[in-house]
Amino acid sequence: MKTYLGDAIILPSSMLSEVRSLTELDFWPAIEKDHHGHLPGFEPFRANHEGGNMINRHLTKALNKYTKPLYQETKHAVSDILTESTVQVLRQFPPILRPLANRYLSICKQTRAALKACRDFIRPHVDARNASKARAAAKGEPEPVYDDAIEWCQREYAADRDPADSQISLAMVAIHPTTDQLTETMTQIARHPELFQPLRDEIATVLGADGIHKTNLQNLRLLDSVIKESQRLKPVSVSNFRRVAVQDFTLSNGLRIHKGDNVWIDVAHMWDSQVWDKAEQFDPYRFVKLRGTEKDHISHLVSTSPEHTGFGHGRQACPGR
Repeated sequence: MKTYLGDAIILPSSMLSEVRSLTELDFWPAIEKDHHGHLPGFEPFRANHEGGNMINRHLTKALNKYTKPLYQETKHAVSDILTESTVQVLRQFPPILRPLANRYLSICKQTRAALKACRDFIRPHVDARNASKARAAAKGEPEPVYDDAIEWCQREYAADRDPADSQISLAMVAIHPTTDQLTETMTQIARHPELFQPLRDEIATVLGADGIHKTNLQNLRLLDSVIKESQRLKPVSVSNFRRVAVQDFTLSNGLRIHKGDNVWIDVAHMWDSQVWDKAEQFDPYRFVKLRGTEKDHISHLVSTSPEHTGFGHGRQACPGR
């Protein structure tokens, strides 16, 4: 298929189990190509495997600690002004012209200026932390402990990666799919006002005693099902499995994949009635009904499976889901 990235090989979902964990296919170069990570100003999108490691090793373990502060911050953040997408603007140009467009378009200049401002803001904090650690080490004292994303990225990323790039990259992969997911979920709930009271009752019952924290959120089964069903009907992309081949290999059907090829798998199976009962219909209780059955392992929002690839699937499924 011809795409804004060039030719892409679209595989059927029946091949997902075969390719989901292939080391010959890599997610991060696909992100870099998709978001112009090779161009100045778009460095946060450059391929990095450390981001997934940081999320799995540090962020996921700290969820309970940060659930309530993030909730409080989100209440204020929803009033922020949404900016234009420079990535989308550059996609209007053929790949060969994108470096030139990036150099002269005013919106691209604004992107580079914004990135510089972020770097200038974060760098003094990182330098101060490093100096504090050095002073402690020189005195033979324990280093001060910083338990946040800046520190986690310093542990996982290469030393030459700018800490601001890491923070922007983390924010981007969190904000965009979450925004799409919440928008679609609220749309579905608005279309089905009969859900208002059951959802309110569940939230009041589960969160009423202790408020918001990780364990309680896991008990919001109806809300979890509503979000997952919304994601099934309208995933963030027509392909949530995008990879770039990092070496030549051959699939079991004889198809030869060459290094550099874009390899996608579509999400048509999410709407296939042979996979899901009454697949064209929104069933808010679909995944509630799977709890406690032999399909319990695919019933949770955070679960991935060949049948539901809202968060991708396999070796490089979304680590922050």
